[in-house]
This record gives sequence, C-alpha cells and structure tokens, in this order.
Amino acid sequence: MKNLIFKLVLILFLCSGISFGQDYVTNAQKAMKKNDIAGAFNFAKEAFSKDSIDASWRILLSLKEQKNDAELLDLLAQVWVKMKVMVNAISNYEDAEKLDPKNIKRKYILADLYYAENMIKESANKYLEIIKTDSTSKEAYLNVGNIFYKANKQYKADAAFYLEKALKFYDDIKIFKNCAKAFYQTNNYAKAFEVSERGLEKYPNELDLRKIAWETSVPLKKYEAALKHVMMIPDSVLTSAEAKTAGDVANVLKNNEMNIKYYNLAAAKDPNNKDLFVKLADNAYNEKDFDKAIDFYDRKLAGDPKHEQSLQFKAYSYFQKMDYNKARGAFLDWINVSDTSVTAFIYLADCYEKVDSVSKKNETYIKILKMVEGKEKQYANQIIAISYYFVERYRKVRDWNSANVYLKKILSLKEDFNALVILGSNYYNVKDYDNALIYYRRAQKINPNHEDVKKGLRMLSAD
Repeated sequence: MKNLIFKLVLILFLCSGISFGQDYVTNAQKAMKKNDIAGAFNFAKEAFSKDSIDASWRILLSLKEQKNDAELLDLLAQVWVKMKVMVNAISNYEDAEKLDPKNIKRKYILADLYYAENMIKESANKYLEIIKTDSTSKEAYLNVGNIFYKANKQYKADAAFYLEKALKFYDDIKIFKNCAKAFYQTNNYAKAFEVSERGLEKYPNELDLRKIAWETSVPLKKYEAALKHVMMIPDSVLTSAEAKTAGDVANVLKNNEMNIKYYNLAAAKDPNNKDLFVKLADNAYNEKDFDKAIDFYDRKLAGDPKHEQSLQFKAYSYFQKMDYNKARGAFLDWINVSDTSVTAFIYLADCYEKVDSVSKKNETYIKILKMVEGKEKQYANQIIAISYYFVERYRKVRDWNSANVYLKKILSLKEDFNALVILGSNYYNVKDYDNALIYYRRAQKINPNHEDVKKGLRMLSAD
C-alpha cells in the first residue's frame, strides 16, 4: 500500500506540466553533474521555502542516493507532509532519527505525527523517549499525560503520574482537573484530594475540582474538609445520595444545622428513599422536636412496619412528650417485633404506672425478671431497681417475708448497704432476731457509724 501511494504521487508530479519549479530542478541537476551535492540540496530547500513542493520533492529523490543524511530525510519528510502522505513522512523521519537519534525537535514532530495518525502507542512511547532524554521537556510530560488520559481506563494511573509532572511547569486549570480526575478514577483518593486542593487555591470557583475534593475527602475521613467543600457546591448540583453523605459528615462533626439541611435536601431530591426518613427523624428527636420525629418515623414504618429503630424511638418520643397512653401502645408495637428487649419492657412498665395500671406494671416487672434469668450480671442494675420496687410495695403492706425474697436477690448481685439494713429491720419485725443480727452486722462492716445500724444493734442489745 505504501509503495502504491508513492507511485501514484510520483506519476502525478511527473506528468504535470512545466512549472516554475522546473527551474529549481534544472539548476539542481546541473549542480549534481558537477558533483555539487550541497548546491543541489540548497535548491531543494529553496524550492520548499517557496512552496514549490513538487520541485523540492524531485530534487530530494535524486539526491537521496548520494546524500542519505538526516537533514535530507527531514526535508523529504516535510515534503511528504505537504503532500499529505503521512505514512511516507513518518518513514523518512524515522530513517532520519536512526542517523541522528538525539534530535529532540524531530522526536516531538514524530510524536505528533504518530498521534495524528492514531498511532497512540507509538506517540506515547516517543514522548516517553523525549522525557528520558530530557527530564525538563514540559511539553512531553503534558502531551503523554493527555494521551494516556484520553486512552482506556487502564492508563489512567499513567495519565495522573505524567499530568502531575506537567503541573510543575504549567499553571493550567485543565491540567489540574484532568490530573485530579485521573487519580480519582484509579481510586488514589489521597492524590486526587491533594491535586484538587492545590488547583482550588488558584481556581477557587472551579466546580469540578470542588466536587473531586469533596468526594475524596469523605473516604479519607477528612470530615472538616469534606463539609467545607460540599458547602461550597450548589445544592442543585448534588444528588440525593451526595446530600445524604453530606448529612452523615455533618452528623460526625456534630453540626446539627448542616446535618438537618442536607438530610432534608436528600429527602427532597428522592422522596421515595424511606431510609432518609430515619435520618430526619433522628435529627428531630435529637433536637427534641418529638412531633416531627414521630411523623418521620411513621413515614418509615409505613413502608417497613417492622423497622425496629423507628418503633423504638417513636415510643421514646411519645414518652418524652409524656403522652404515656400512646407511648404504651408504641412500646407494645416495639415488643411485638422484638419481645426480648428488656429496655422496651421497662419503659412499658413505667407507662402502665403513669396510666394508673399498677397491676400491669407488676406483671411486666415479673416478666422482665424471668426474661433475665441466667443473665443476672448483664442486667444487674435493672434487677436491683425492680427488686427495690417490690421491696417497697411489700413493706407497705407489712409482708416482710416477700420483701426479703427481693432483698436477697439484690444481695446476690452486690453487697448493698441499704438492702442489708432493711433485711435486718424486716427480720426484727418478724422476731427472727438471729437473722436480724446477722444482717445488721454485715451492714456495720460497711458503715459502722450509720444511725440505722446503731439503732438496729441497740434494739438487739448487740451494740
């Protein structure tokens, strides 16, 4: 194919009529007969400079056998470029480079020709060759970086590397953007963040860089920087997912104002995302806006009626509002989903008491004590609190023995001073003075100067 093109072009020019270029050819031929190669070559150069391309081309072809050097090949390559026969231009430049391999200017020309002819690999390699020869060749860094950037994704790391090198020589927004994007696309978030922030120092209104800085700061856990950057991005540009992430970041930083803003924005952009209602509800709950919290929890529960967190905090919201009747119903809803939650049953018991159903409270407390059997250490505080509740109730009706059962349950978990004193008093009331003395003595070891202990021992004549 190469030879065919060459022959067609040759025939075209040989068959052309007499032109002004014939003078250059004639003069060159006369010089060659006198063996004046340099003179003939000068006619070729002059013809080229006067845009008499056909004459220059004829002379150069005649000279090539006698003057096969880099200078002639370079000029012949330029002639082929003018003729738009790039395959021959490239071939002659390559031949010239074999004779003169250190010519940087020619390497640039070859690299550009390769790229123009979609010879991407050859173009990139030629620029890399230039860099190896001259590490200060800024155009080579930029051009090879751009070549890699426009190529397949697998070359994005190379693009980032060489574009970052180019940034040492250039102050160009496009280079900053492409370099940051290339690092981002290869998941090198640290470098993408660094380059985008450097670019923003010079171009603070550049939205693409701002978004990269925002998107990379989150996985890097640079939350303060993340919030700073996202607040400078127009709300209209953010997706629902991005707005939610911004809300999450604000939540980590305990910035309630921005937390609420971005969750609301996320919900507005995607009203069907039920999970956002939980975020909004949690915000409202933390702000003690319990009515709004209940509304958002209900919206979540409408699509997911067994969502335990929503059931839990909806119940807490009613309890905080002191609407104990609705709180009771909400805690029962929670228990229907998770009947192993000790916390839910404790709150339920409190609700029963608030709505004047003491018997229901008692039943609930007994149920809790059965639930935690075998888990006494885990639920020690709850068991002690419930036990004191029953101690107080039984002592009010002078049922000392029943009260003692719960006091001993407390003592099985901790050596509790008050439980010891009350047990001593209860045994004294049922005239079991031996046991009364035992428990007063145990209490005495903890606090020998306590008035109730001294009084109990005096009654037993044991002081």
